[in-house]
Amino acid sequence: SIDVVKRIQTMGMLAVCGVLVLIFNKGLSANKLILYVYYYVVFFFVFLTALFFAVYFFPRQTLWIVDLVMAQLHKRGVVKNYAVDAYVKGVANDYFAAVDYYIHKGGLGFVVSLVLTLCFLTVQFVMAPIIIEGLGYHVSYLSAIQAQIILIPMLYFSPTPGGSGVAEGGFALLFAGLIPKHLIG
Repeated sequence: SIDVVKRIQTMGMLAVCGVLVLIFNKGLSANKLILYVYYYVVFFFVFLTALFFAVYFFPRQTLWIVDLVMAQLHKRGVVKNYAVDAYVKGVANDYFAAVDYYIHKGGLGFVVSLVLTLCFLTVQFVMAPIIIEGLGYHVSYLSAIQAQIILIPMLYFSPTPGGSGVAEGGFALLFAGLIPKHLIG
């Protein structure tokens, strides 16, 4: 439950920052492929966040939908053991209780997790320009960080396992204007 909230925090920060980067950086927003892929990312983020809040604010309706899905799985013979139903309901109830506690009583933990997430993302985004500087090429830290703010959310919702191919192609596309072509790989 806490991991779900952490992921929503991270994606929320990246989605908002990414939209701001695209608004204020005309070079990145001129690339239509980047814009379309980022719209895809923002759509999935909004969808998953809406799903998270729907599950949180409407637990009875959510359990009703879970019961419908489980009934269909039993009917089709995908799930044969009815103990699975009790397990799924137990996990759902634990999820509701944990998120409720985290949001209402764990306010300080929520704020601390936001600060730590921001620290983690800062360290993560500074690594690429540091590596490039270590190879003897100067790169604008701000430009490199902006490029990564656009790319990293794409990896979360990549249709390929682990974002393979998307990370390599995305970094090559976004860093092509920042570093020499022979260094992109």
